[in-house]
Amino acid sequence: MKETECYSKAKNQNISLLINQSIPEKLIGDEKRLEQLILNLISNAIKFTPDGGNIDVSACLISEDDKKCTVQIDVKDNGVGIPKEEQKGIFDIFEQVDGSETRTYDGIGIGLALSKRIVEMMGGTIKVDSEPGKGTTFSFTCKLGKVV
Repeated sequence: MKETECYSKAKNQNISLLINQSIPEKLIGDEKRLEQLILNLISNAIKFTPDGGNIDVSACLISEDDKKCTVQIDVKDNGVGIPKEEQKGIFDIFEQVDGSETRTYDGIGIGLALSKRIVEMMGGTIKVDSEPGKGTTFSFTCKLGKVV
C-alpha cells in the first residue's frame, strides 16, 4: 500500500490517499476524464464534510487479464450523508438531495450525472453508500488497458 496524506486548508480537513501496490504503475485510459471524475467526487466530499472532517480516497485492483485491469476507486467522507430514499436518483441529471431555494450547499446537480457517464464510458459502474450523519462513500470501477 502506498499512502499519502494532505489537508484541505479551507475547512481543515484531513484527506488521505491509499493506492494498493497491486495496481500496475502504468495503465492505458482516458487520463483527463479519470482525473475529472476523481476531482469531482473529492470536491463533493470536501463540500459536504464539516470542518475538521476526514476524506479517504483509495484505489485497488479488482481483476486483470492479459490486456486489461479493472480498478475500483472509493471516495469516503464522514460528512452529512444522504438519506436512502434520496440515493435512488442521485446520478440523474439535475437531481439534488436538497432542491430547495434555501439549501445549504451550492451546485446545479450535474456533477454526479456526468460522473456516471464517464464511468460507463470506461466500462465501469458507480454506486453510493451513505447514511445521514455518518458520511458517504462513492465507489466506481473502470477498465484500463495494460501496457504490454
